[in-house]
Amino acid sequence: MHILDLPAELLIAIIVHLPRHPEKDYTTVDESLRNLAGGHLTPLSLVCSTWRRVVQGTPSLWARITLHGPVWEISLRRGMHILRTSLSRADTHPLDIVVSSPPHRPALDLLAARAEQWRTLRIFCYARDLRYLGSLGRRFAALESVDVRVDGLRWDGGGPVSEMDLFEHSVKLRAISGSSAYILRLPSLRVERLLFIRLDEIDRMSVPRIPSVMARLPVGSTCVLSFANCSIFIDKSVSNPPPHATSLSHVRALHLLELDRGNSWHNIISNLTLPDLEHLCLSTHDGLRSTRLAVQWAASVFLSLASRSGFGPRLRTLCLHGVFLPESDLIACLEALPVLESLALADHLNGVTSDLTMSPVYAVTDRLLGELTMRAQTLVPCLRLLHCRTLLGFQTQSLLAFLVSRMIEDGTCFACILDQLGGPQDEVPIDLVEIEILCSTGKLAFTLSNRSPSVVAAFEVSHD
Repeated sequence: MHILDLPAELLIAIIVHLPRHPEKDYTTVDESLRNLAGGHLTPLSLVCSTWRRVVQGTPSLWARITLHGPVWEISLRRGMHILRTSLSRADTHPLDIVVSSPPHRPALDLLAARAEQWRTLRIFCYARDLRYLGSLGRRFAALESVDVRVDGLRWDGGGPVSEMDLFEHSVKLRAISGSSAYILRLPSLRVERLLFIRLDEIDRMSVPRIPSVMARLPVGSTCVLSFANCSIFIDKSVSNPPPHATSLSHVRALHLLELDRGNSWHNIISNLTLPDLEHLCLSTHDGLRSTRLAVQWAASVFLSLASRSGFGPRLRTLCLHGVFLPESDLIACLEALPVLESLALADHLNGVTSDLTMSPVYAVTDRLLGELTMRAQTLVPCLRLLHCRTLLGFQTQSLLAFLVSRMIEDGTCFACILDQLGGPQDEVPIDLVEIEILCSTGKLAFTLSNRSPSVVAAFEVSHD
């Protein structure tokens, strides 16, 4: 079949999967306008008249609108023309809106006129921009997912947050994320309807409100808390938690990100009971930034949380990235998790030695692998994935023995992912010959990455 003879449905499916990067920080007007115009859509529509009819006549292809603020100051007329064209081609299809600061008011007016079509919204703006949107009196009734990042909210003196509340009529809203100072002060926030909530930039005023908000989340919900710089704002009521922990009976997944060495996140953990939790992630970064110095976590705090929450028959995923537990304490914690299926650990660099180098602290060691090997039937016996960000503080033979101990005959495949954090990029630190033989059985999927794409490509072996 010739490419020009592709059925319209197949062509649309291919176009939908072409990569787009609407959150990219465009550096030129042309880049920003090109993205607003659908990026790859315009060139595709020039291939032939058939493709032009398909591309320009398919509303769903034009339903993602990205406004990059600075472009409007330089090329307002051109930008508005492209925006009108994109909205016209999107017709009545639900819209996915991305707005980066500073948005231009005429562009916001044009988008707000289609408020009833907004399905998702990602907006990076100033408080005054949200206040302006709120002043338009539009009803965003179809919104399902919102990500709002507000700059300068703490110093905004323009009026109450209620003037920036866009979601009073958003009865379909199921996911919200963004600045905690904004989200937690929304009068219309209906936490009991949300399936996902992420709070970033948690400050002193936000911390005391978090347990009550989490307690209202419905069955199967996920909560992500990002504690960047929160240790600067330690509230007395949180530093001295009440004797009875708050029970959050329906939270399925909890992610605490950008943890620091303050007590705020520690006190929140000590103040919670999570009887339905299946996935717990504690990390000193948010997935975008490099790992900070590790945060010490007492095993007694985890074991207390596990005991009062009943983690034993429920917790299936545990991620500790930059949250350090001594070897014996980590083993004690794992003993309390008999149905754990996925474990993520990370080595880290802490402190400075006499020669001004960072000293390694290993989470994954020969002893840990040895315990997991010898006690494969009793220590996290359901484990099917081990993901390590490692400085390679263990020997190949320890790893091999562990992998063999976890390869079982029930038809499932054990997966091991190693991300090497240090060492020469082109040096493969592990003897992979025997590991490749194990992978050939179909019972093991193994991936090694040491930050060199060529090494990843050469030594990633996976069998379904």
